[in-house]
Amino acid sequence: QLLLKSRADKELTDNEGNTANPDARNQSGKTALMYSAIHGSDDNVTLLLTWGADRNLCDSNGRGALDSAKSNGHWKIAQTLQNWTNREAATPRMSFLQTSMESFRTLRSLVQSLRIDACGRGS
Repeated sequence: QLLLKSRADKELTDNEGNTANPDARNQSGKTALMYSAIHGSDDNVTLLLTWGADRNLCDSNGRGALDSAKSNGHWKIAQTLQNWTNREAATPRMSFLQTSMESFRTLRSLVQSLRIDACGRGS
């Protein structure tokens, strides 16, 4: 919610020049969007889709975010994923007057959290 409200710019970089990649994967091929769908995080799903996350990606078992939402009973998320169109996604050309590094760090932290697998090991 904070990132959506603050209109944070996904093209901001950290001190090393890295941007947040909403489609970054862990060892099993899962993305932040897939984990958000698994855990029923409606706001995170919307945020990641808005920032251009690919809803059609599949993990190493061939399961995508939509499959995960349905199998975990998160029907609102499943509907969001089915109905999402790319025109709803933010684009780099969008003008964001007020962006903050704190918002960027929050998004980057969310994306990096997918690097922890089920056993608690980093990828």
